[in-house]
Amino acid sequence: MAVLSGRRDRILGLDEAAPPAPATGRAYAFFVVAALFYVLHQFLTRGGYLLSGSMWAEMATNYYVKAQSDSVLDQLFATDAGYIPLPQRIIAMAGHELGMTPGAVPYLYTGTAVVLGAVLIATVCLPAFRPVVSSDGLRLVLALTLMLAPDFETRTFINVTYFAVVPLVAVTALAAVQRDSDVPGWAWVLPLFMLSKPAVLAALPAMLLVALISRPRFRRIALVSAAVGAVQVVQLFRSALAGGTPLQASDESALSKLIAAIKYTLGFAGRLVLAPSTTLGPGALMLAGGVFLLLCLAGAVFLRSRASALVGVGVALLFFTMLVDAFTFAAAFGRDMGMLAIPGFDRRLVGAVVGVLMALTGLVAMVAESPRTAALVRRFRPAGAPGATRLVATAVLAAWVLAVGWVPYAVSVNQPLAVQYGNASQWQRMSPVMAGAEPVVCIPLNPYGWIGGRGCVPLSDIGGTPVTFEWQPASPEGDDWELDLPVPRTVQDAALASVAVMVRPPDGVESVSARAVITQDDDRETVLAADAELPAEGGVLQFYDVPAPLLADVRSVRLVFDSPVEVAVKDASDDDDASLALWLGLPR
Repeated sequence: MAVLSGRRDRILGLDEAAPPAPATGRAYAFFVVAALFYVLHQFLTRGGYLLSGSMWAEMATNYYVKAQSDSVLDQLFATDAGYIPLPQRIIAMAGHELGMTPGAVPYLYTGTAVVLGAVLIATVCLPAFRPVVSSDGLRLVLALTLMLAPDFETRTFINVTYFAVVPLVAVTALAAVQRDSDVPGWAWVLPLFMLSKPAVLAALPAMLLVALISRPRFRRIALVSAAVGAVQVVQLFRSALAGGTPLQASDESALSKLIAAIKYTLGFAGRLVLAPSTTLGPGALMLAGGVFLLLCLAGAVFLRSRASALVGVGVALLFFTMLVDAFTFAAAFGRDMGMLAIPGFDRRLVGAVVGVLMALTGLVAMVAESPRTAALVRRFRPAGAPGATRLVATAVLAAWVLAVGWVPYAVSVNQPLAVQYGNASQWQRMSPVMAGAEPVVCIPLNPYGWIGGRGCVPLSDIGGTPVTFEWQPASPEGDDWELDLPVPRTVQDAALASVAVMVRPPDGVESVSARAVITQDDDRETVLAADAELPAEGGVLQFYDVPAPLLADVRSVRLVFDSPVEVAVKDASDDDDASLALWLGLPR
């Protein structure tokens, strides 16, 4: 250990005196600024959605449902897509134990996601991380960039724990440079996130390596993280054997997947450094990534800076993220490098984005804050040299963020949600019914095609949330406008409880009322009503009654509207298989 520690001291320049640091007040202020920026950014770009009380996908179908369980083990350790998401389980369980109504639960889930995302990313601004990057401004620019980069789905309640890799990388880098003091006590919360998204496990290898030379507290944190992570890995293997994970089958060998991971490490490093929206080919991006990684290596060898720790841990996170993706999503992350050409960075690439941005920040800090740079600056500016280099480093990173297009990229991934993603949830409308004792409650969710509630299942398959669709106008009939829905065979053989369609109102009309006239084989007719305040771009109209009618042998369904609306269909020219209606009820 002594040999390793000695080499660590030489590589990171720990035998040199650390530059004097200003008072901590500014760093804490930057932490608050960054956290508030995240919250403000979310309300400016997603305010309507955040305040709508909507449920997104598994928020209702998994987390809300499991929170109602009588078993504490089920409430805390039930899986989602094969893994254990303990932080979200704790929040959902807390809402249930506090007796929150179904209508209030979405605000708890969404609100905690916003706050948790803000705090996790803003941690890099805390003064505790000055031994790694002494410039408070540099760390603030890093935090703000990390807050702009993610897409909407990554920020949701079910995915927000991807951001745990930010403090994990920062604390690991801090442990690498701390010889005489431990990492902050709050770092003990980090092992909890090893039981969240499996991608967070990509931070574990660097943690274990640094633990060999770290102070006792981080060593214990790393060991606990490894133990908790092992529980997650065992659960993932159990789920895989049972077919309960979305792992992609592949005929590629382990060696081929490893090669793909290396190529993606180089490719995404190049893409993230050059421009997030670059259209360069894989070869050029891998070359750029290779140059960037060589610069990082050269800086670590010749500059002997504490910031080298951040570079190393960031690059490790990048590589292990790509390794996890190459083995778990082998069909997508193959050696053809097809994922490099896809615009944007989805949640599978959060670790790559964080790793590269951390490494780049570390590289800038290495150049600006290394002992050799400080000595050179003192020749020309004896007084105030550390402050000058910190200011220059901040300006350089901010200029890079603006020059390569991170701001336009952030704007592009934070556009208002399309109808099928943001205007489908009927949770608030149906929450009073959900709070009662009705055995069958059907609730369309965001995104369109997801169904929550109680005792209700989709009776037909629309093929997932439609990415594209067309609007078909209802036909005028007297004072009304009508549209016949073709009834799928699976609906005829089931018990129908509710029908929902996406509807766009005419210009200037917000309130839409309609009824669904449902005819059974014995000629009995049942009418289900629907009314809603719809935005101009459209929304979901759900036809239901309380209690649910559970209609068998449905022969036809005619929708009758009070205004000339348009209804979403797959293809307006295809009369046989055009419907995007959600048929909800019980199989027989």
